[in-house]
Amino acid sequence: LNDDVAADADIQYFPNPAISHIHISHHSDFDTYHIYDLYGKYMSHGPLNNNEISIDYLREGIYMLEISNKNGTKRIQR
Repeated sequence: LNDDVAADADIQYFPNPAISHIHISHHSDFDTYHIYDLYGKYMSHGPLNNNEISIDYLREGIYMLEISNKNGTKRIQR
C-alpha cells in the first residue's frame, strides 16, 4: 500500500477467485489498473472502465492488482 492513498480507501473487489472479470467497488476516483504476477512481472494495464477488469486472458494463478489515480496508488494483492 502506497502511503499516498489513505489506508481506509474502502476498496472491494469480487469475485475472488475470478475467472473472466473482476468488479471493483470504491469511493475514490481510481481510473487505471495494472496487473502483476507474484514475481512482480508486469502482465497488463488499462483504464478502469465501468469498474470492471477483464482477466480471461490470464492463466490460472495468483496475481497482484494495483489501481491508481492522479493522487496515488492502492495495491490489492491476490
